[in-house]
Parts: sequence; C-alpha cells; structure tokens
Amino acid sequence: MRRSLILLLALAVLSVGILAAAVPYVNRNAETVTYTEQRLYGDPAVGEGLQIESMLTSNGKLHWQNTITLGETVETDSDFHFTARYEWEWELSRDTISLYCQSNMGMSSNGPIDFMEQPETAWLADVLTAAAEQTPDGAEDYAVTVPLAPYIEYYEIAAESTLPVGHTGHSMDDSQLWPTATEFFHVPVREGDVASVTVSKYESGNVYSIGYNLPNVNNIYGSGIQGPDGCWYLLFTARDSDGNPIAGAAPQGIYRIPVQKLDEEDGILEQVVESEVELVYATEDGSALYGMEDDTRLLLTADTEDGSTAILFDWATMEQIQTFPIGGHYMGNENGWYQSQVENDHVVTVSTLHSEKEENDSQWITVWAVGEDGLYHQVIDCDTSAGMEENSIYTSSIFDGERFLRVGYADRYGDNNIHVQICDNQGLQYAALLMCNLREPDDSGFLIQVEKDRPTPGLAEGR
Repeated sequence: MRRSLILLLALAVLSVGILAAAVPYVNRNAETVTYTEQRLYGDPAVGEGLQIESMLTSNGKLHWQNTITLGETVETDSDFHFTARYEWEWELSRDTISLYCQSNMGMSSNGPIDFMEQPETAWLADVLTAAAEQTPDGAEDYAVTVPLAPYIEYYEIAAESTLPVGHTGHSMDDSQLWPTATEFFHVPVREGDVASVTVSKYESGNVYSIGYNLPNVNNIYGSGIQGPDGCWYLLFTARDSDGNPIAGAAPQGIYRIPVQKLDEEDGILEQVVESEVELVYATEDGSALYGMEDDTRLLLTADTEDGSTAILFDWATMEQIQTFPIGGHYMGNENGWYQSQVENDHVVTVSTLHSEKEENDSQWITVWAVGEDGLYHQVIDCDTSAGMEENSIYTSSIFDGERFLRVGYADRYGDNNIHVQICDNQGLQYAALLMCNLREPDDSGFLIQVEKDRPTPGLAEGR
C-alpha cells in the first residue's frame, strides 16, 4: 500500500511538472496565433468576405481553432483551449463501406507462427505453408515464389464499414458484416498467378517472420457510401496488375447493398442482406463514388480512354441525369498529369505540366459548379501557374457563384502554413502563402500539428 501511495505521489508530481512546463508556452501563444501574408500573385482585396478555418494541436491536448479572414489585410481570430485527455478532430463526413483483398502483408513473432490462427493469413495458409517448407532452417528473409492455383480457387475479399460516431469513428465487427463477400464477388485465381513470399525460420524449423505479396491482383477493391434509403452503394472493381478486368469475377459497377440491423449485444451492428444485393449500374471504368449533401444525387467519376468523366445520377432511381468530362488541361502530354476533386456543389480538376527545363512547372485549374438547373457547368478554366504551390496536395475549395477559393496546407506532412488561390471567370486573381507564427517544431519543444489534413474554406458571417 505504501509503495502504491509513493508511486501515485510521484506521478502527481510529474504531471504537475509537465503542466508547469506547458503553462508559459500556453500563456505566450494562446492569444497570439497569427497568419501573415506572403503574396505570390494578384490583389488580396478580391478575397474580401472569404475566410479559412484552421485547427492546430500540440499532442492532442493544446488546441487552437483559427479563423482567418481574407481581404486587404489578413486577420486571424484564434480560440485556444486545453484538454487534459488526448483529443483529435477526425474528418468523417458520412458512413463508408469498403471491400479489399489483402494483397500484401507481413508478420513476425517471438514464437512460431500458426497461419491458420491468424485471420489475415488463414485463407493463404496452404500457400504460406508451402513457402515455409521450401525455406531452409535458419534462413532469414528467404524469397519463395508459390503458384496460387493449386491451393486456392478465389481471392478472399473482406468487407469493413466505418461510421462517424463521436470523434473517433466506429468500426463494425468486420468478419460478420459480409462473411460471404468472397463467394459473392468470386474473383478467380488464374493460371500464372503467384504469391511472392519472404520467410525467416529458426534453426528448429519454426517460422518467426513471414510476408507475402500478390503481384497479379493489386486492383481488387470496392468503396462506397450509405444512401438516403439506408442501403450501401458500393463501386466494385476487379482488375489485374495491367488494368484489365479479371474474367470470371462478378460484374464491375455500382451495387445497391441492403443491410439489416442486428442486436448490438451480439457485437454486430449491421449485416448485408445478400439475397437483395443488386447491380444498379455496370461499368468497368469507375474510379470513385460521391454522395451529394442533399442526399438526392450520386456522382460517379470514371477513367476512360478519352479521359476522366463524371456521371450524375438521381439517387432514388439511379437514372443518369448528366455526363460531363473532367479531364486535365494537359491531357496527351507525357509530362502532364491531373487530379480531380469532388466537393458538394462543384468539381475541380488541377492539371500540372512538368517542365523538363529549369523553368517552373505549369498549372491549370478547371471548375464545374452546380447551377440553378441542378446541372454542372464549367465556371472556371484558367492558368494558375503564377500562384501555384506544388506541395499543397490535400486541398479544399468553395465556389460562391463568382469566386473560387482553393486552400491547402503548404506541406503534406503537416506544415501549418496555408496556400491560397482565388480565381474567377477572368482567371487567377490572387495567390499567397499564409505564414503561421506557430511553427513545427516550435522552439519551445512542443510539436505543433494540423488537426485535419486540410483547412476549411468558407464565407465570412453576413456574406
């Protein structure tokens, strides 16, 4: 008892010490978060009435929620709070479902590994056992190639679902969500398909480390969202490593997947009603599904030989409303690439052309926004090279009917400086880096991180 009391007191003293160290830092920075403009192009006045939300944290306990108002001068309003427990704001906007084939993994253990006892390897147990048998005792990272066809008929497909419950999200009992997904989608193992296995064994012959890769099937997956009718809408894709459809698999396309609610005491929240699953739109070109915020429309992006396309559906009937191209500006140029992003009321494609000389790369932004007729119309198509920042990969954007605001952190690994671009139908009007006075790492020794992977653009109050 005395020993426990001493330990408790020691922990209390340590906690006080940590808190004491944090107090000067908090007092110095809680009210002094600022973003200053480093202009790249144009007139900042065009940003009047636009604002950006940025959330920063240190160790999930010190939190700054910052509102940055654009205009002639950049103004920052910062709200600081401290949490004794670790907290983190997660970006989960709607329920999601996914299918996947575990095409690679590795594991190690101090004792021998039983492949059948591990859920991740049970379906490949015979393949891994064959690889282990071909591995000499005492060998380390021994490479073995094993044909799959003698051991398995179909690639195993697992289903999982994530719900935005609280700030942590919630994962279902994946093994029970769709236990027969493998049989339903029946993606066959073909002659010539192999597993590349790496094995390490003790001198006794027991396996203590093993890893595998299935090089022929890195494109078997499904991703989807929950619809307004409570069903999952899932885009299923089964392609080989060359991008060709795998013959013999279930048709590719959008599936409507009803679920039944089960008693939470059983550890299962939902389970797929497989007898009612139906293919509602067949396509071998689909890349992603997006549900619009009003829950009346579903948007599919597809990659065809002619470039990327967006297809808009009435979610209740799955009738096509509109099809429009969203391909990049530099299509056909071997040094060009593009990335499309779907927001609630607009689609943006950012195209980049790499310069082989010492000149800067070129950038072009195209935006399609929803009009009063409910259809997408091209509203922005302009050269943004003068204000580009190549490191801002994760971005968010809004279109207010006239101006397009695109924002992203200046470095994908958490730099809290913000890159800003504003365009209208006349072209790029403004670009800047907004430099934050809280740096990473901070000179106090406290690590400053962005709490979400992208800032949030919006309109100032009264706009």
